[in-house]
Amino acid sequence: MLWVVTGDRDGSPAVLRFRQRERRWEVPGWVRRPEGIFGTDARGLRLRLIKADLWAVPSQVIPSTLYRFSGVQRVDEFRGQDMKLVSCARDLAESATGNLLLRSCENELQEVRVDGMDLALVATRPMVPNEDAADRWTDEIVVAHGARAIVALNIGAIMPSTRPTRARIIEVDSLGVARSLFDDADVVVRSMAVTPRSVIAVLFRGDGSADAVQLLRPR
Repeated sequence: MLWVVTGDRDGSPAVLRFRQRERRWEVPGWVRRPEGIFGTDARGLRLRLIKADLWAVPSQVIPSTLYRFSGVQRVDEFRGQDMKLVSCARDLAESATGNLLLRSCENELQEVRVDGMDLALVATRPMVPNEDAADRWTDEIVVAHGARAIVALNIGAIMPSTRPTRARIIEVDSLGVARSLFDDADVVVRSMAVTPRSVIAVLFRGDGSADAVQLLRPR
């Protein structure tokens, strides 16, 4: 089954499902409200497959909420207002043991076990000091590769206008050892892919230019 998130350029934010047999897109029954079940969270919503479940996390909302698609009839919500574990997460990945990997408000990489509607912290792996402040925010991209995870941290300034101030890419192993692969100012990581030997990152810079870099991973 194919799911997509629409945004500003292609209509109001929404989550759509593609029905292969009929060859058509549809709005799932549980979002047939003007604002949808996600509301404005659908703008920038990231869809991630964890085990056999489809999960979603808003990339532009704090405190955050994790959504788990239970079939095609229901969406389970894990709200950051109620669970500090998820309140700063803006991306998700699957650990080598099938758990969730997500960032904490202290800039730790958390491994979290899901048991029904309960979340339990399995381990935390420190990365770098948190740079969030009243005028700064952090957005992340998390990609798991075996027992390791690669995390891109985008630090942006809010005032006087939203702009990138710094991007870092960090590799964290299962023992919690963090290694810096990239650290540059006035840039944001928009996309990232991982191979056994390198990380390829697409960068957008404050001057409007864009490029891709290949970073060698530690052995």
